[in-house]
Amino acid sequence: MNKVLFHILLFLISITVSFSQTKNNLIKIVADDRAEGDQFGWSTSIFKDYCVVGTPEKKAKSPVGNRLWQEGGSAYIFQKNTKGNWIQTQLLLPDKPKESDYFGTSVSMYDDFLAVGCNGDDTINHNSDFLNRMGAVYIYKLDKFDKWKKTQKIVLADRTNADNFGDE
Repeated sequence: MNKVLFHILLFLISITVSFSQTKNNLIKIVADDRAEGDQFGWSTSIFKDYCVVGTPEKKAKSPVGNRLWQEGGSAYIFQKNTKGNWIQTQLLLPDKPKESDYFGTSVSMYDDFLAVGCNGDDTINHNSDFLNRMGAVYIYKLDKFDKWKKTQKIVLADRTNADNFGDE
């Protein structure tokens, strides 16, 4: 009889613990300028009060004229405020967005550093050294004003066509 009561008590305790552990606080964040097909959330990374969300298929504006490039990509920065709400604070883009750059394919954040993959990047040094889809990784550092500033664009030293460096 004591074993039966013990097992019933143990079962009730486990149910109580299970219900208390399944309570969650899901928060949905969206981009201010979201559009169908952007692939918002393709890649994400959170560190402390910052979250970066990659959108590799977001249309990007051409640096010359008003042309929109398909799949230029972007990365959104969200910061948690004192009330615990995630607020969009910044939009990151590649240096010179082009069609099929896929900036934001991969993202990673740690401490004051952020890496954003751009696996479709074709060029280095202002359109010289063209290699189709060689890829790149952009490195950002958090400044004292809570803004992410690009510090470096990394490409492979032995790059070739279709390396897709910066992919997941």
